Amino acid sequence: MFDDFTSFKNNNWNGWKTGSGTVERGVLETERGNTYWAGLVDMGTPTQFEPAIKKVFDIELSNKSYSVEYQFRIRTAPELNQHFLIAVTVPRHQDFRLNTYVEHETPINQWVDSKSGSSLFFSGSKEIWIGLWRSPGSINPPQWAIEFDNIRVRER
Repeated sequence: MFDDFTSFKNNNWNGWKTGSGTVERGVLETERGNTYWAGLVDMGTPTQFEPAIKKVFDIELSNKSYSVEYQFRIRTAPELNQHFLIAVTVPRHQDFRLNTYVEHETPINQWVDSKSGSSLFFSGSKEIWIGLWRSPGSINPPQWAIEFDNIRVRER
């Protein structure tokens, strides 16, 4: 079964690339021996989604279900009653496949596990996008500093 894990250890991107939604940095950083991706990401508009980080996989297209799990860290929490989504999808998406909400109560300065779930990621594309999205009026500013680590894409 397919199982792709990226820890960014030894500065190994494992095929992940900084996406078009990243406006600053989009680099690997190391803190206390742990290497992770960090960037300032634009949330676009409610009708436009751009990836913070993306990867094209060496996999056959199929109707199998896959999970995408990761850890993320924020340094500043959204204001009370504001939120944004960390969305996982594919290019030319019709909707987001998996979402993790980031709210005022989301812990800061510590690694948080993404919401778990699965979807048909490789039915029409070999690429996965992870990025930030906001609905109208849900948060200001429209750019947010975020870090990603330990990304796992696994067949279910």
